[in-house]
Amino acid sequence: MKTPIQKSIIAAALLWFAALGLQPMTMFAQQIVTNLVIPGAAGQPSVSPSLNKIYLSANSQIIVVDGDTFSQTNVGSCWDVDVDVTNNNYWTVGLYSTYAFVWSSSNSAINAVSLSDCPGGISMDAPHRVVWVSAQCGGGNDPVWAIEADTFAVIAGPIGSGGTQGSMVVNPATDRCYISPSVGSERINPAAAYAVTANAFGSVLGANGSADLLYAIASNTNLLQIINGAPDPEVVLTNVTLPWPYSSGYGYVGVNPAINRLYVGNFNTNLVAVLNATNGNLVTTISLGSGITAVWAIGADTSRNRIYVSASGGGTNYLCVIQDNTGQTFTTPTISTNPASATVSIGSSVTLSVSAGGGDLSYQWAFDGTNIVGATNTTLVVANFSQANAGNYTVTVSNPAGSVTSQAATLAAGGLPPYVVTNIVLPNGGGLPRVNPNLNRIYLSANSETLVIDGDTLSQINVGSCWDVDVDVTNNNYWTAGLYSTYAFVWSSSNSAIDAVSLSDCPGGISMDAPHRVVWVSAQCGGGNDPVWVIEADTFAVIAGPIGTGANGIGPVVVNPATDRLYINAANAGSERVNPAASYALTRNAFGFVMGAN
Repeated sequence: MKTPIQKSIIAAALLWFAALGLQPMTMFAQQIVTNLVIPGAAGQPSVSPSLNKIYLSANSQIIVVDGDTFSQTNVGSCWDVDVDVTNNNYWTVGLYSTYAFVWSSSNSAINAVSLSDCPGGISMDAPHRVVWVSAQCGGGNDPVWAIEADTFAVIAGPIGSGGTQGSMVVNPATDRCYISPSVGSERINPAAAYAVTANAFGSVLGANGSADLLYAIASNTNLLQIINGAPDPEVVLTNVTLPWPYSSGYGYVGVNPAINRLYVGNFNTNLVAVLNATNGNLVTTISLGSGITAVWAIGADTSRNRIYVSASGGGTNYLCVIQDNTGQTFTTPTISTNPASATVSIGSSVTLSVSAGGGDLSYQWAFDGTNIVGATNTTLVVANFSQANAGNYTVTVSNPAGSVTSQAATLAAGGLPPYVVTNIVLPNGGGLPRVNPNLNRIYLSANSETLVIDGDTLSQINVGSCWDVDVDVTNNNYWTAGLYSTYAFVWSSSNSAIDAVSLSDCPGGISMDAPHRVVWVSAQCGGGNDPVWVIEADTFAVIAGPIGTGANGIGPVVVNPATDRLYINAANAGSERVNPAASYALTRNAFGFVMGAN
């Protein structure tokens, strides 16, 4: 029954929908989202609503399923699994080990709790911070343990069941544990020193912690018992005849208190009965498909109103995903942010995205009107973009009330990534290529000669001997240094000699600082103190030098045009700097050799 406040909220919502021109739709249908093939027969699916992940044991392996993409991750061996929704850890047991294992949400092992026998069942009571573990191999008295979920300490156990272990369900409202060994339906009560007592009802296959209800199947019948779990002893409230006869049994049932639904399957059918979780009235039955012949166990995601059914048929095992829209109100989806058009460089990646509202939304991206397989998220990444990817992209947003398609985002191909134009054969090994963007020419020293390369035709001109070259982009002159001369040479853009600046030793390196109108020249042959000079680029006057570097062999010199500081890579002296602002003082750097400047 809705309270007056709830009724007022619903009425206001309906008026709001009408004002926006939206039509709310109340849904009563159950829809099969997908039937996932899994690697083996599975136990009861356990759900982490906050992570939207489903955990189950299949073929004795831990399978983690992503609730968005339905991708599967195989973590390791186990016989049963359950989730701690408080911290998103999950617990597993391995039948052929003597441990209960704790795993983080990132699938990393946290702890292993040593027990005994063959742990085969696990049930999490998150509100009371207790994990219950049942085992086999107990010699006719299979045990149960209670473990503290945060400290991993064993609180109680082994607690003998008096028989061979069957199903186990914990009631999170009371922390009582219900087991079904071969001797019959039993209860373990922590409030009574973990005493084991026989129940006056059948095997408990599910619990509703919100309503403090238990769901049991009377032995060898199709009678569902709905039980008040609060009193001690518990009280059977009603007996419900299920829509099919008992044959080989029933698996764990799924419960969704959020919409008051109970889901029951049968081992010999492909049907799931949807019942009112309070009184057991049949709402509908869901067919899982013609290929499925057995339903094993059911788990529920109460935040998304989805149920997960482990089933099989024809030698194949499935996890069936069903959306239960019972009683939910949706509006036709609306798009608030459309994907944006862009020009994309060839070889790069681009991400398209959409924002929408309406509830329970699904997405399908399309390229030039054709759906893209697997593109079902709010974003679409187009990687390694090529001309073939250029075109119009749309996304259709759907929910049970309808669908809407976005405006088209047009992706156009832009510039190409770096690629090899050609490989030019040089007369010998070349130095650092220097570029004049104004003239589209490349200058370099090769075989001790000045080579000038035309950037359009890629033709080469041999101008004369040099050891290094650099370009003055201000006036298109270029400078060279000849190792076996004592000069720095200035050349015009037409390759005519302009001047020769007399230095000494063996000039071998040259670096142009066009913004500050300075040319730096380094030399060898300095007798262990190779020098550096500074030349004014327009008057060709020597401003400073020789400046001793203390080096016996200077490597590359690099000038920073932002500061006019020169960086020297001295063979034996290390990384050095000459600073014009400090009277051309030479200092050692606290970093390695400088190989370039921006």
